[in-house]
Amino acid sequence: MKAFLVEKDIPIIRTHDLIKLNGMINDVKDLGIDEKKLMIVTEVYTESRYPGELGLTSEGMLSDQQAKEFVEYVKEVKK
Repeated sequence: MKAFLVEKDIPIIRTHDLIKLNGMINDVKDLGIDEKKLMIVTEVYTESRYPGELGLTSEGMLSDQQAKEFVEYVKEVKK
């Protein structure tokens, strides 16, 4: 997402908040990214760097299936 912003000559900010970055992208072009999923990916990423007492999300650890779904979703966003 930051690479997209750089490509469009938009100054990037220091953040891991994908919702905020997507909002900056949407000012230029709506990529149709599902923000509900993006919010979960942001939470998983942030919690994996700074784990809380419950696990990777507010609901606890991800199941194998959820992890696979998130990996596929991130691949879609990357495209």
